[in-house]
Amino acid sequence: MKAIIRKVNKLAVGSVNKVLAAFHAVTRYLYRHPRIGKLVYGLLALSIITGAAYIGWNRWKLSHMAHDEHEAEVIHRSEEDLTKYGVSFEDTATGKLAVELKVPGEVKLDGDKLAHMVPRFPGVVRQVLKNLGDVVKKGETLAIFENNANLSVFEMKAQLDGVIIEKNVALGEVIGSSDEAFVVADLSQVWVDL
Repeated sequence: MKAIIRKVNKLAVGSVNKVLAAFHAVTRYLYRHPRIGKLVYGLLALSIITGAAYIGWNRWKLSHMAHDEHEAEVIHRSEEDLTKYGVSFEDTATGKLAVELKVPGEVKLDGDKLAHMVPRFPGVVRQVLKNLGDVVKKGETLAIFENNANLSVFEMKAQLDGVIIEKNVALGEVIGSSDEAFVVADLSQVWVDL
């Protein structure tokens, strides 16, 4: 029995020594870094003050609640009276609760499923085959252009399956190679920011 007590004492002293060593290490660190030390000590003081205030408030609240419970008057109502005021009675049973959370939100296009269509060369719009709101397939011709430099004809094709959400071309219009003619978006998947 004495051997067990010696082992327990040795473990307890060892644990206390480890805690004290850690405390001294932290204290030395905070002494070498006074800004951090002030912050830590300030937070410690604030938590002690807040905790004491919380305990005091709860003691005061409990003492007044106990006093109020003795003073409260119990009112009995018949089931008919309660039904008249909209109170209903049901047997207890399992069921589902409808939980609803209303938050502001915005539906946005998936940036990875969006194509900004610009002509390969500057030119004149000779034919517009698709309009705003049209559903298009990848590779489908949207418009036909004539190159200003050599009068060759080239087609602008859809880069992905989707819907035309912007159209910035008209027949006979001159468009540069950096002008956006169409924007095609795949609306099968969108982002919702809540």
